[in-house]
Amino acid sequence: MDSSPKQQNKFHYSSQLESAMRQLFGLRGKWGKSAEYFSEPKYIREALKDAIAKIRKLLDNIITADDQLLLITNSTLDTLEREIKKLEFDSNNELEIIAHLLSLVADLLGLNGFDGKVNRHVIYYQTLEQIQIDDAKRHKGDYDFGKPEYPKFLRKREEIMIMLHEQGLSVEKIAIIMKLSSNNVRDVLVRAGLMKRISKSET
Repeated sequence: MDSSPKQQNKFHYSSQLESAMRQLFGLRGKWGKSAEYFSEPKYIREALKDAIAKIRKLLDNIITADDQLLLITNSTLDTLEREIKKLEFDSNNELEIIAHLLSLVADLLGLNGFDGKVNRHVIYYQTLEQIQIDDAKRHKGDYDFGKPEYPKFLRKREEIMIMLHEQGLSVEKIAIIMKLSSNNVRDVLVRAGLMKRISKSET
């Protein structure tokens, strides 16, 4: 059956889907340069199948003390897999896939009682090493991450930033003194509990 131009166009080059796949598999992973392939349903099905398998594996390792949540999320992933297999130029189940993805997000945020209330508490945390790696990726120009003395150097620099803040200096002035970005300084002070993160809605 021939597909109409409108049906053909619903699948297309997608840097957004490529970016999401990179988050799951890395820049050098199987889907690191895949945006151009997403004009074909078969590649989208394959990519989403791989994504669900990765998510399922991660959840199996993360959810270790809540069998009910693991059951709920696995059921949602099973349903997603079934819907993804139906994806074709003439399929009409994109809303169902979006709905199941939103349901999975809601489950993982503890919103699974169909009452809009949090029924499970979610805790995110980073080890010191993860914090250092995260900061290094976000502020590449501010770090010499490969040096063995990096962790000690980083802690000392953070101590100096905190001291300057306690002396009344603004984030911008600390950034100038330390030759860092304001965002870098703000990250350190937020983690130290000395200031609150400014949301986009407050800017």
